[in-house]
Amino acid sequence: MDSQTGFTRFHPALWTAALIAVIVAFIWFCSAVFAGALTNMVPVTLAADRSGLVMEPGAKVKLRGVQVGRVAGLEPGSDPVRLKLELNPGDVQRIPANAQAQIRSTTIFGAKYVDLVYPDHPSAQHISSGSVLRSVNVSTEVDTVFQSLVSVLDKIDPPKLN
Repeated sequence: MDSQTGFTRFHPALWTAALIAVIVAFIWFCSAVFAGALTNMVPVTLAADRSGLVMEPGAKVKLRGVQVGRVAGLEPGSDPVRLKLELNPGDVQRIPANAQAQIRSTTIFGAKYVDLVYPDHPSAQHISSGSVLRSVNVSTEVDTVFQSLVSVLDKIDPPKLN
């Protein structure tokens, strides 16, 4: 008579394959949750005169210093530049429909982020999917300063300056 339990009916290779599948699924699930791939985001478009040199997909979107979303992508070459933003669904109720945006930089050479500006007189409606925000300004970049300086220096005649 066989006194072994029912677990030995499966070959040990099947148990190994099942364990590896569970570990791979767990790692995929953890990385997907960390990356935010499993959350439904609210898509919003930001129209700006320019996006800055270091604006990248994945950049933060902040409201009063708190991250409320991320930049999903850019559409350069059009006038104005259009940034696709993804806002967290739980934070959308806190953002009024008449909010504006600024593209700012963490440091002089740092990456850009979108700073939503809370209006003085907020509307009763909150921002919704498909809304288009308008950028108030883009922070000055080192490249812009150098470009302005070079254009001034090109107009100066060195022998006359001497």
